[in-house]
Amino acid sequence: MDIVDLLGLIIVAITFFANLLLSVMVLLKDRRSEVNRVFFMFISLLSLWVVSSFLWTITVFDEQLLNVFLRFDFFFATLGAFGFFVFAYVFPFRFKGFSSKWVLILGVVAMIVSVVSSSTNLVIKNTHLEVFSLSYTQGPLDIPYAILIFLTIVVSMYMLFSKYLKSDGKVRLQITYVLWGAGVSAFIVSVTSLLLWRIFNYLGTTQQFAVELIPNIGRFGMVIFTMSTTYSILKHRLFGIRFILGKIMLWFGIAMFFFVGFYVTLWLEQFVFSSAFDPVAIFLNVIIAFSLASIFSVFERELKEQVYKKIVYVSYDPDEVREELFLKLSSLDSVEEKLDTVLDTVEFIFKPKLQGLLLLDDSNGNIRMNWRGVTDDQLLILESESIVNMLLQHANDDVVSIEEFSLFGKDVSDSLKSVGIEEVIPSSKGSVIAFYLLGGKKHFGSFTRENIDDLKSILTQVIESIS
Repeated sequence: MDIVDLLGLIIVAITFFANLLLSVMVLLKDRRSEVNRVFFMFISLLSLWVVSSFLWTITVFDEQLLNVFLRFDFFFATLGAFGFFVFAYVFPFRFKGFSSKWVLILGVVAMIVSVVSSSTNLVIKNTHLEVFSLSYTQGPLDIPYAILIFLTIVVSMYMLFSKYLKSDGKVRLQITYVLWGAGVSAFIVSVTSLLLWRIFNYLGTTQQFAVELIPNIGRFGMVIFTMSTTYSILKHRLFGIRFILGKIMLWFGIAMFFFVGFYVTLWLEQFVFSSAFDPVAIFLNVIIAFSLASIFSVFERELKEQVYKKIVYVSYDPDEVREELFLKLSSLDSVEEKLDTVLDTVEFIFKPKLQGLLLLDDSNGNIRMNWRGVTDDQLLILESESIVNMLLQHANDDVVSIEEFSLFGKDVSDSLKSVGIEEVIPSSKGSVIAFYLLGGKKHFGSFTRENIDDLKSILTQVIESIS
């Protein structure tokens, strides 16, 4: 395998696995969503086209097998173009220019074209093996085939652009990055795979640049679409899959940690010892195992914090937070674990200087309190009987901000202010009463009314999971 083949393999591997991961995450987020299902179909067909278009350029295979790969290339290129058309039709809402019946008709046409282009001699007349790859003699329908694919791409881009002009706010931002990525990718594919490659093939050019490098550039265009879509997912909550992406990146980081640790240990044993069962080698393995476990305990916490801060909660969607929190709380049995989970979530999203949860079950008189960011001296103040009793007297109040702490009386008000509490958020359901006590933000700025409403919603979720 020469350097050009290696470059092509790298591009194909990156494109295939990135697209596969992206499409599966989108589908798993909501299998009932039409947009998610179409995106999965489109990206899967696109990935199969990228793989098949690479395989027929590798001359390590015999000519008969290369011919099969070439015909698969045309088959999946047709379906991939139609997949892009359907995606542009439904994302992020259906195009109003024509009905779904026309989409169904075009789907039948696309299937017919894909079969004709791959299994007859009308597009690929015959093939012959050149120095660097397979070439083919163009059939009578090869040019009409290329024009049809090009028109499909143009109409798809028109639908996306039309929706962009009619949208605003978050939807417009989401379309912007998809439109940009799809536009650049479509241009690269059209110029390389549809135009230049056919010109060189028609002229009988057999230079490596023409028959191998040009198609590789076309495949690279798909990476740009993947990158722009991923960026929109992270930045503007496209498809709402940041939680799944965050978990996958966390698992990937942990896997890389153990992968590197394993190979460092293996290299050290081969370099120093003649056998892994040497007593000294066994002793060293034990030391390394304990060392890795200690390092991992720190690494895992830090990695999780960075993934959630920079990806999952870089900008939050209240509905996504509530959904993720519901899944977490429903999987836990201990009330203590549930309170810790809520405090962790609020820490990641809102970044308060200090926070606490006070939970009272009136049916048995049990009181639970969990705190973050408070010192021992502050803890004594916050858990004093006077503050707890005063809060319980105001269980039915609305949110109490620092300017309204006089409602609690001078002593309690002064105590809360001295600790740094700025918001008291009460909520109750049945016999369970809960309070969220919140300090200011770690960084500049203050909590908005929307933030407080979201926290009250989170507090209600906690009560419902415990009741």
